[in-house]
Amino acid sequence: MGEIAAEFSVSGPTISHHPKKLREAGVLSSERRANEVYYQVRSDRLDALIDQLTALKSLIEQDC
Repeated sequence: MGEIAAEFSVSGPTISHHPKKLREAGVLSSERRANEVYYQVRSDRLDALIDQLTALKSLIEQDC
């Protein structure tokens, strides 16, 4: 997370919170190597999330 945190004006714990939530939701997988954690997007879960968000958008647009 150090490389990512350096790009933003927030602390490392704030940055690491978001990948943790995405991992818990199944969108990311992670692998610990020594002191580093490597994340990878699970494309199957990302595609499912995109489908759900698209459906939600359609429902919202129908109500407007």
